[in-house]
Amino acid sequence: MNQPNFEAWNKYEEVTYSVAGSFNSWSKTANQATTINGIPCTIELELTAGTYKFKLIKNENNWYGNGAKIGTQTPQPILIDGNSADCTLTAGFDGVYTFTFGENWVDDGSGGKKAGMWLKVEYGKSKEPVLIANPAQY
Repeated sequence: MNQPNFEAWNKYEEVTYSVAGSFNSWSKTANQATTINGIPCTIELELTAGTYKFKLIKNENNWYGNGAKIGTQTPQPILIDGNSADCTLTAGFDGVYTFTFGENWVDDGSGGKKAGMWLKVEYGKSKEPVLIANPAQY
């Protein structure tokens, strides 16, 4: 029987992600989730219908945005590369919007890769279990 490689877990670090935007006065701490580096997380926000500017934040100091325009449903992940342009969400309905995101490598425009984020926005509560882990608990 294969034994788990616990040394590999030591390489993972706790990461705090948040969604900051016009819906929360650009607060870095109002809508946060903590996970282990490399594991996607989900944040659910109650929004009224309207248009909102926002960015994703990693560890309260790395802001990600790319000028993406997102409708009520963005079921396919989009890549966000850390550009300074805000993302725009047009919320077609009042209710809960689920932001699911994580880290990924994205093209840097010159054939290389750089750290970036992927994002999926859906109207309604998450249909899958939300994993929010704190390594200190284990």
